[in-house]
Amino acid sequence: MENPMFKAISPEFAARVEKADKLKPVAQKLGISLAELVLAWCVSNENVSTVMIGAKTPAQLEQNLKALEAVEKITPEVKAEIDALVPFMPELSRRWPLPHIAHARAELKCNRYNLHKRLI
Repeated sequence: MENPMFKAISPEFAARVEKADKLKPVAQKLGISLAELVLAWCVSNENVSTVMIGAKTPAQLEQNLKALEAVEKITPEVKAEIDALVPFMPELSRRWPLPHIAHARAELKCNRYNLHKRLI
């Protein structure tokens, strides 16, 4: 995609599109859409506690919910194929650097302590 808006929002956008394109053959082989593959992979991943969808239309919602039917297709072999194509490494958000997170946690603890003191 050559849309300058996407490049301005996220400099990594082109790299993310490339990664998604690598997964299209896997989705085709399984007979599911790319969206279904990605959501099914998330649901089947033991390290993922919550999967959020971003449907804007009823048709997108239906497609996203179909991913639940595709979870059984995400076998260990398929996971290995996906991992070989697009290695996934979790990363911290650049929007919330660690000092901000630490400050927020400290603020939360302080507020809990003050609330607890008022309750007793």
